[in-house]
Amino acid sequence: MPKGGIYNLNEVKERLSGRKTSDYGAQRFIPGTDKTFLLILRDIEENECIVDWNGDNANNSEISDLIQGYLNIVEDYKKKYFNKEGDNQSKIEHYYDDLNKLYPLKRSISNMYEVLNNARHYVKDDQDIANHRDTVADLDRSIDLLSNKIKNEIDYKSLLAQHKLNRLSGFAFPLIVVTTTFGMNLETGLNQLFSPYLAIVAVITGLLFGYFVYIWMKRK
Repeated sequence: MPKGGIYNLNEVKERLSGRKTSDYGAQRFIPGTDKTFLLILRDIEENECIVDWNGDNANNSEISDLIQGYLNIVEDYKKKYFNKEGDNQSKIEHYYDDLNKLYPLKRSISNMYEVLNNARHYVKDDQDIANHRDTVADLDRSIDLLSNKIKNEIDYKSLLAQHKLNRLSGFAFPLIVVTTTFGMNLETGLNQLFSPYLAIVAVITGLLFGYFVYIWMKRK
């Protein structure tokens, strides 16, 4: 007998019928008599639905449709990160956005696996439930791989940014040491010139140098 006992499924469905789908609570497996049960599952829009499994697999397509929605999302991420379609993505913020989107997806799929696994133990001879559980288990592993892939991309880009900063520091540090040691007030004759053009040239040169440094730092 499942933990928690056997429920009257008609009473459960009647009690839930007065609620919004968002108020059904956590995804869960509710066993009934004669190997019937209810599955409360969550779709990709975070809406929950009831799958009434009455032994004749009449609602098998409901679970298939729910899982297919998750499969489509995971497949899009696979194309993006494993088929080189995401190589042009230069901003690290995009990786953080995708990682944040995968977290609720991972949690929902993991909970769905637990629900289907409980149903599988309840009806051990039902191959459809076993197939759904195995598909969701593969989805769970795929999301783990995707998360690790994105984290590695973030680490790699962070190391590249740190390397650029180190090179910039290596370029600037000797200049800082020289100017600190000898000062900037060297008698060159330029300090005697009061032409405004010299100041304009100095400003433009500084802006151009800053622009080229900015472009260099933005490169992959």
